[in-house]
Amino acid sequence: MTFLGGFFGLELPAAHACGLASFWKLPGNPALTFANGRSALAALLASVRPPRLWLPSYICRSVAEAASATATPVSYFPVDESLQPDTSWLESGARPGEMVLAVDYFGRAPGREFLDFANERQDLLFVEDACQAVDTGAAPWGRWCLRSPRKLVGVPDGGFVVPADGIAEGGWSVLEPQMDVYRAACLRFEDEEERANGLWHEANQRREARETVSTRRMSRLSRELLARLDVAPIADRRRANYRTLAGVLGDTMFLRDANPAFVPLGFPVRLPAARRDHVRGALIAQGIFPALHWTDVPSAATFGAAHVLAAELLTLPCDQRYQPFEMERMARTLVEILNR
Repeated sequence: MTFLGGFFGLELPAAHACGLASFWKLPGNPALTFANGRSALAALLASVRPPRLWLPSYICRSVAEAASATATPVSYFPVDESLQPDTSWLESGARPGEMVLAVDYFGRAPGREFLDFANERQDLLFVEDACQAVDTGAAPWGRWCLRSPRKLVGVPDGGFVVPADGIAEGGWSVLEPQMDVYRAACLRFEDEEERANGLWHEANQRREARETVSTRRMSRLSRELLARLDVAPIADRRRANYRTLAGVLGDTMFLRDANPAFVPLGFPVRLPAARRDHVRGALIAQGIFPALHWTDVPSAATFGAAHVLAAELLTLPCDQRYQPFEMERMARTLVEILNR
């Protein structure tokens, strides 16, 4: 029954024909969406029940948490210092029916060697972790594609797996109250002049600390916003900002591509481990908040390249919220800090 009258709820414009929801193939059934990416992966694991999950040695700990929540055995495979997977390790170690997850790091698909391996090994179950990718500029390469939109656009929550029919009914999410996920996003949205950084940053930190694997579905607000966010201007702005940074920071840029075909998550720079945290602190003091991807990788220390990168990489923001003059200011600030 539709109620007539009463106060007005949140009202949104019509869905966009080129919105992220359609571009990413967001499931039409809300119960096939989840509160976050790790929950979507856990649902996939619970549905498929692979005998083993292979993860790259450079990976967020929350991905391993999804495997732990479903009691899925985990093994790791190496990536080199350019984040390319070691296919020879997988060739000798992975067995038919096992699941292999690889990451589109910083929005870029793995290299040709891995993509050829994934195409040849039809006996393995490949998951493309596209949680850092708007558009890799390449064809999808996994049997399933994992998404976590809140890492890329201004939505309060969400995670899902494509194709949706790859998740059996037992993995469907359930409707639960979502109000807690709105607080940090709404606080920042209302702070138009951004004078209350401490308030919304603290709210977001508390929210992040509470993130876990659950059966809670993505909020309706996130799904509706994804249907209305146009892909093209997001992609164009990210690429343009990346190019601006590359023009100044070529000596420290990690991805050696000044004009990427993929849509970048951010602009990663590589710094000596002894300086990385000091530089990050100096940037924060100037109102610039770079991200760390990631400081606490779950693989053993024997996977040396992953742990080196975890101590040396710093990701500068270059997303659609910003203009080229802001990228120029950030680049100049970083150069000044590095030259001190």
